[in-house]
Amino acid sequence: MERQLELEEAQKEVKNVQKKANEAQKEVKELNQERVLMVQMMLKNGMSVSQIAKSISKSEEEIKKWIS
Repeated sequence: MERQLELEEAQKEVKNVQKKANEAQKEVKELNQERVLMVQMMLKNGMSVSQIAKSISKSEEEIKKWIS
């Protein structure tokens, strides 16, 4: 009986960790979308990919991947 309770508690902990991981993934996805929108706005405002890369400390290749 005690082992069963330990197992149930461990399963609850796993579910909580999975829920937190899913929430973190969702947040990362949202932040990435915001970053892409920011880069797109910078491009529309006349900045070059090179300027954007320097201003946010990323490579030009990374910037190009985000906007493709």
